[in-house]
Amino acid sequence: AATPQIALGPLDGRYRKATAPLVNFLSEAALNRARVHVEVEWLIYLTDNGFLPGAPKLTEAERDYLRAVVTDFDSDTVAELKKTENVTKH
Repeated sequence: AATPQIALGPLDGRYRKATAPLVNFLSEAALNRARVHVEVEWLIYLTDNGFLPGAPKLTEAERDYLRAVVTDFDSDTVAELKKTENVTKH
């Protein structure tokens, strides 16, 4: 957590105690988790509805595996994603 002297603003400075519960919803990690969630569900939708020529429908086990990527999204996942972003600059 940022100290008030180096905080970007009052929300991560003097109001940090009040805003700390929001980190799981408004942090960069939360944004990335939401993006992965959308991408997983979009892939499932595309394959279920035949929008990807040549791609088979996913099995229930494959859907569960993809959805687990979202539910198991943790600090290790964030670190792995950060490594990829450092290479891809994306």
